Amino acid sequence: MISKIFDLIPVVLFFSAYKCWDIYAATLAIMLALTAQILFLKLRHEIIKAPRWITFVIVLILGSITLLLRNEIFIKWKPTIVYGFFAMSILGYQWFCGKCVMQKLMGDKITLQNEQWKVLNYSWAVFFSVMAALNLVVVFLCSTNTWVNFKVFGILGSTILFGALQTWYLSRYLKE
Repeated sequence: MISKIFDLIPVVLFFSAYKCWDIYAATLAIMLALTAQILFLKLRHEIIKAPRWITFVIVLILGSITLLLRNEIFIKWKPTIVYGFFAMSILGYQWFCGKCVMQKLMGDKITLQNEQWKVLNYSWAVFFSVMAALNLVVVFLCSTNTWVNFKVFGILGSTILFGALQTWYLSRYLKE
């Protein structure tokens, strides 16, 4: 529970800074929050998993460009790039290595048949692809305010709901 709250701190700071100031303050807030998280985890000698590093690097790059050029479009692309990368990684690992990323991540906790692992893998790849595409739709058709609300509540809510549905489906396969 604590780690989930810890993961939400950058999102809360991003949203709060946007509502109090603007997208540029929000961009700086999320960049600083993610940097602080990485430093905190490093100081505690914790392993920082690839998704956190990927998100951190993409936010730093796109956030820096956003702040330097004073153009919000770059930070708005972050969910599309991150989710697109996750979808391509899941599919690429399966297609080129013949292994399921989800099996690698959860194989010690769940027993599934190969076909079930593939279904799980594809479902996450489709979810990430849909979220990447939806982000683009909102970026190009809606206001910045709508995009911020979509990013914070729509993407986060969809991810929580999808994860809960996956958990419910997989619960019957959990190892004791």
